[in-house]
Amino acid sequence: MHIKNRNTGISLVILILSVLLSYYTLMPRSIVPSNAPETAFSAERAARHIKAMSKTIHPSGSPEIKLVKNYVTSQLTALGLEFQIQTDSAKSRYEANKNIELNNIIARIKGTGKGKALLILSHYDSAQYSYGAADDASGVASVLEAIRAHLSTGTKALNDIIILFTDGEEQGLLGAKLFANKHPWAQEVGFAINLEARGTAGPSFTLVETNNGNANMMALYTKAGLKYPLGTSLFYSIYKRMPNDGDSSVFREKLDIDGFLFAFIDEHHNYHRPSDNYEHTSLKSVQHQGFYLLPLIEVCANTDLAQIKTKNDVVFFNIPVIGMLQYSYGLILPALVLSIMFFIGLLFYGFHLNKLSWKAIGIGFLVFLLGLLLSGGIGYLGVKLFPDLNASRFPLYGHLYTLAFVLICMAIYMQLLAFGCRFEAKHTSYHVAPLLFWILLNIPIALYLKGAAYFIIPVFCALISLLLMLKTNKPTLLSTTVLAVPMLVILAPMIKFLPLAIGPRLILSSTLLITLIMGLLTGVLIQYAYKRKMSLSLLVLGLAVLGYIKIISS
Repeated sequence: MHIKNRNTGISLVILILSVLLSYYTLMPRSIVPSNAPETAFSAERAARHIKAMSKTIHPSGSPEIKLVKNYVTSQLTALGLEFQIQTDSAKSRYEANKNIELNNIIARIKGTGKGKALLILSHYDSAQYSYGAADDASGVASVLEAIRAHLSTGTKALNDIIILFTDGEEQGLLGAKLFANKHPWAQEVGFAINLEARGTAGPSFTLVETNNGNANMMALYTKAGLKYPLGTSLFYSIYKRMPNDGDSSVFREKLDIDGFLFAFIDEHHNYHRPSDNYEHTSLKSVQHQGFYLLPLIEVCANTDLAQIKTKNDVVFFNIPVIGMLQYSYGLILPALVLSIMFFIGLLFYGFHLNKLSWKAIGIGFLVFLLGLLLSGGIGYLGVKLFPDLNASRFPLYGHLYTLAFVLICMAIYMQLLAFGCRFEAKHTSYHVAPLLFWILLNIPIALYLKGAAYFIIPVFCALISLLLMLKTNKPTLLSTTVLAVPMLVILAPMIKFLPLAIGPRLILSSTLLITLIMGLLTGVLIQYAYKRKMSLSLLVLGLAVLGYIKIISS
C-alpha cells in the first residue's frame, strides 16, 4: 500500500506539471526590452506606438482618426519609407445616412527580384466606443517595429514588401475591400500576413487563410523557426467552413491570396469596449505577435510566393518545448485503420489472458457514458444558473468558471470510477469504453474534419497504455502516467480556449472534453489510491472556486 500511495503521488505531480507546462509554454513570459539589439523585435519599443495611437477613441470618419493617421505616417517617414494615402468614401455603419472618408496608408519596400510581393497589414481605426489599443493599434505597432527591425539588418529581400494600414475595418472591412478592388498593387500580392486582436491579452493564435491546401504555407511556418508557435489544423478546418470577418479574408475571397492571420483573444470582455486601452493591453501578447511576424517577413520575403499554392494539406498541432508538428492528410486513414486493428487485437489478447471480462467492460461503459451525461448537464446548468455565461462575449471571470466546472466534472468521474471498481476486480476492462468512443469519434473526423485528425495520437498513447496493463502483472502506474503526458499536452489547452473562442454559452465543450480526457486516462486513474478522497477534494475545490467568483464579483 505504501508503494501504491507513493506512486499515486508521483503520478499526480507528473500529470499536474504536464498540464501547467502545456499552458505556460504557449506564449512569452517576458518581453524583449527597448535596449535589445536593433535587429530584434521589442514589445517595449512597440509599446510607445500603441500608447500614442490609443490616446483617444478613433473610429473611421472621426477627427481623432486623422491624428492617428498622421502619427502612423510620421513613423513610416522616420523609417525612411515613402507612403501614399488611398482615399475613398463609404456609408457609416454607426450613423445612418452619413458617409465617412476612408484613408488607407500604404508603403512599399522594394526587393531585388520581380516576383510576387509580400503584404503585411493591420487596421488603424478603432471600434465606436473603444480606444483600440489592442484592436488594432497593437497590430500596427507590431508591423512598425518588425519593419524597423527588418530594415536595420541592412539587407534587401528578394520580394517587395507592401505595408498596408487599413481604415474602416470596424465598419465592414472597408479599407481592405478598397485596396483589393481599386489599388493596382493588390494584383501583385502573393502572400499576406495580418495581425489582429479579439481581446487584450493571451497567446496569439495562428489561423491559416487559404482556398487551397495548407502544406506549403506550413512549410514556410516551420522554416521560419518560430518561437512559441500556437495553432492547430482543427481551427484551420473549422475556419475554412465559417464566414469570416477580417481584412485577410477579403484578400482570400476576392483575390485568392493565401496568408496567415495572427490574433490574441483572451480578456475578451475588453473587446470593442472603452477598456480596450493601453493599460489593459498585454505587451507579452504583442511580443508573441512579433515573434511570429519578424521571422516570417525574413522567410516570406525571400521565397518565390508564386509557388505557395498547392492542393495538399497537412495536419498540424503544437507540442510544448518541441514546437509545431505536422504530417500529411494521406496518413489520416492509415492511422485510423491501424488504431482499429490495434484495439481489436488488444481485446482478443486481453480475453486470452483472462484480464478482460464482459461484465467489467459493461461497468466501464456505464461509468464513462454516465460521466459524459453528467458533465454535459453540468455545462448546460452552468449557463442557465450563471448569467455571466449566458452572454455573447467571454466574461471577466470566464476562466475561473471553466476551472470550477472542470474540477466538478473531474470529481464526478473519479467518484463514478471508484464506485465501479467496487463491483469488479478486472479494472483494466474499464479502459475499453473510452477507447472505443475515441476511435469511433475519429472516424467522422477522418472523413469530414481532417484538421482534428491529430486526436488519434492520444488514442495511440492510450492503446499502448492498455497493452502495458495487459502484458504485465506488476504495477504499471508510472509507465502509464508517462504515456498520459502527450495526451494532456495536446488536449488540455483546448479546455481553456474552446469556450473562449466559440463563446461562454458553449462552456459545456470544456466539461465534455475533460470527461473525454479522463476517459483516456482511465488506465492511470484506476491504479490510484484514495480515489473517493480525491473525488471529494476535487468537488470541494470546484465549489470553492465558484464561491470565490461570487465574492470577488459582488
